[in-house]
Amino acid sequence: MTPRTLPRNPNLKFFNNQAKNLLRDFRQGNALSLARQSLFDSLFDTSDLRLADAQYIVARDYGYAGWSNLKQNMDALSRVVKTFR
Repeated sequence: MTPRTLPRNPNLKFFNNQAKNLLRDFRQGNALSLARQSLFDSLFDTSDLRLADAQYIVARDYGYAGWSNLKQNMDALSRVVKTFR
């Protein structure tokens, strides 16, 4: 699966909102969120998907090894942006 392209001005809040939306959609039975989650079936108990699980899925969608890697990258980008302001 090809990673998704980062948005123009990425930040952690954007990705966290995506994870919350994914979790909500999954719990409502949305077919797309169920399909995204199925890519990681071996990692999660689908009867009890948590926010941390949804964050992991979002991070993997963007090509990161996990949420902590995505967070580290967003923190580094934030520092770079502040340097140039």
